Amino acid sequence: VIDVLLNILNICTDEELAEYDAHIDTLIERNNREQRKEQIRSKIRALGKVAKAYKSLRELSENVVTLRGLTPSTSSSDLNNSDEVKSEAEVVANILRDKNVSTKERFSKAKILDQVNERNDL
Repeated sequence: VIDVLLNILNICTDEELAEYDAHIDTLIERNNREQRKEQIRSKIRALGKVAKAYKSLRELSENVVTLRGLTPSTSSSDLNNSDEVKSEAEVVANILRDKNVSTKERFSKAKILDQVNERNDL
């Protein structure tokens, strides 16, 4: 009876067991490579999101800098916190950057927006 049980346990040869181990090792390596690729992809996606956020912040900052001379307020915190100023900053920046409009037209539009500053005494 013991011999029969030992023969049942020893059905696989050592070569077959080594072959099975090599197959498992290649599967593990392939899985590790796929996990690493997915990690890199997720990092690239995260960097893309951060780049988009910084781009919008940079554009807003440029708009605020452009608008700083066109507003009666001298406080930059007022410029950063006001939704009206943000939308107005975008309008002014678009007017000043528009290449299809002549310089004279841009100047007249900027002059109209700057009338509040003209009334202030310096």
